[in-house]
Amino acid sequence: MKKNLNHIESELKNLKSIDYKMFNDADKWIKNAKGKLDNFEANNNNPNYIAFDMLENAKTPATDDFSMNADNLEDDLLNDDAGGKN
Repeated sequence: MKKNLNHIESELKNLKSIDYKMFNDADKWIKNAKGKLDNFEANNNNPNYIAFDMLENAKTPATDDFSMNADNLEDDLLNDDAGGKN
């Protein structure tokens, strides 16, 4: 019995150390995606409708670390030798 209680206690300590920010971010993403998909379905029969917010380069606020900016671009993007050709 004591072994089981020790195991439960250690599992509860592990649960306390979980970073729940990831779950909150996932909930926000799901709500955003659901809204976009609902809007897309509502306009599915409209042949003139274009879901601009679902395009790859849609203008949305960048919240991740992978957004393009001047800090993470290479200096020689237009250089022919930039692709590893020597």
